[in-house]
Amino acid sequence: MRVYSKTILISLCLVLFLGETLYAEDYFASGKQYMEQKDYKKAASRLKKATKQDPNNIDAWRLLGDSYTELEKYKKALKAYQEALKLNPDDTETKMHIGFLYGKSDDPVNAINAFKEIVAENPDNVEAHYYLGVSFAQAESIDAAWRQYKLVKSMDPQLAQQLYDIIFLAQ
Repeated sequence: MRVYSKTILISLCLVLFLGETLYAEDYFASGKQYMEQKDYKKAASRLKKATKQDPNNIDAWRLLGDSYTELEKYKKALKAYQEALKLNPDDTETKMHIGFLYGKSDDPVNAINAFKEIVAENPDNVEAHYYLGVSFAQAESIDAAWRQYKLVKSMDPQLAQQLYDIIFLAQ
């Protein structure tokens, strides 16, 4: 009788656990669909549920960050990207999002730190150099912004022109 009860209990736990995982996957899939349809509010709602059900789903955290960014809820987006980064500390794309959000949140110091980390890891990342230059301009560190401009110009002259315009306006 005891063995039978333990077997039922173990089976019930497995069904509940697997059901939770499938439930999280359903929330993720519908959240992804809402993102594709540009219904960011519904996407955020579904993706938030997906991350609660499966907090190790890095894609759900990233998409949640994307949806909050589209909704201009930058603090919530930042938290979602930070959760994704905890799961994969080497994810350059997530680090870029974090730096970008610091810039959007009028926090150029943290944006500068985020982009400096990226260019230290990958000196050929032209986008990171560009946004580092933008962040320096935002922080009124014009000399540092011009140094980034020179680097960007050597890698992507077209992108450098955009950075030039931003720095010029910041002076």
